[in-house]
Amino acid sequence: MRIPSLLCLFNAPFIFGPISGGVSVPNKLRNNFLFKEKFKEFSRDISNKFIKFSILMNLTFFLSKKIYVVDSDTKKFIPSIYHRKVKKLFGIGINFKKTLHTKKTNKVLNFCFIGNLISIKGPMIAIKIIEELSNYREVKLEIFGDGILRNKIKEYIKLKKLNNIITVYGKIKQKILHKKLKAYNFILCTSLRDSGGLALLETLRFNITPIVFNLGGPGQIVNKNIGIKINTKNKNEEQLIKYSTKEILKVLNKDRKIRNINKYLIDYNWSKKVNTVYPA
Repeated sequence: MRIPSLLCLFNAPFIFGPISGGVSVPNKLRNNFLFKEKFKEFSRDISNKFIKFSILMNLTFFLSKKIYVVDSDTKKFIPSIYHRKVKKLFGIGINFKKTLHTKKTNKVLNFCFIGNLISIKGPMIAIKIIEELSNYREVKLEIFGDGILRNKIKEYIKLKKLNNIITVYGKIKQKILHKKLKAYNFILCTSLRDSGGLALLETLRFNITPIVFNLGGPGQIVNKNIGIKINTKNKNEEQLIKYSTKEILKVLNKDRKIRNINKYLIDYNWSKKVNTVYPA
């Protein structure tokens, strides 16, 4: 969203997007970020505020026939004079295949976390949710990813004596991951700022119930029919962990029924997206 496109100068109809970058991490959830992560988020917020004053960005908006944004948060940073050109279109997709209905009969509830181990992806929040859930149910969490928080995560797991329920694998090959996905009941997508959600879309095919925050891409993909969407508004990290645990327990106690997701995945098929942008 902060980078202009000079392709708009060509003598041809120009479609800009889908662009993203308007989602911001709630301030209350930044308290436990590393200093350099806090500074990066602050710099990003300031940069977004200057988009409306950028000559090159305004030139791109002006010469675009259509502007596609991933979310409404991004739209608000585009000058209102161009809003008539703006349409919403999610920026990722999959080649649709029916979900692989795996049979999960284990007594233990298996959770997974897939993503970079950095604060905006929320791995520590995911771990603390599992820690809280373990007081009520028999659970296990497997983490796939690497990043600057890896050592901090391992130290926390050791300190809290969670080694028997939480395992950190690091990065693994996609084929191996797909084989392992058949065993999970839930995927924890605790990202605090994510315009995409490709990993989430791919795991949905394995009939895994997603748990997401109402932020960014994952928050757009998931609704109450296919997963658990947790409202982060006005919550700090501790409040969010307790609230998330409560919402997950509602599903586990069968207060809510998760429906089959095949019909929802169709909306994210690439061919459907192409036809939206370039109608016949």
